[in-house]
Amino acid sequence: YERGLAAAEARGFLDRALAGGRHHAPALRLRAELAAKKKDWRAARGELERLLEADPADVPARRSLARVLLELGKDDE
Repeated sequence: YERGLAAAEARGFLDRALAGGRHHAPALRLRAELAAKKKDWRAARGELERLLEADPADVPARRSLARVLLELGKDDE
């Protein structure tokens, strides 16, 4: 219960940090991580793609996106 509440609070904080279409890299990265922990691969993909739009040279984000795409491929099997 507490972890779920903490995650929900974190998502709310991150939503506010990104309000208005801001590209705040740490917030996008954290939202992607939260989505991946929930196995919400589509949401994680979206956050990582948004992060890479702002910084295409972000190698850790590219690696994370590759892992997420692999997970999405597993879902299609």
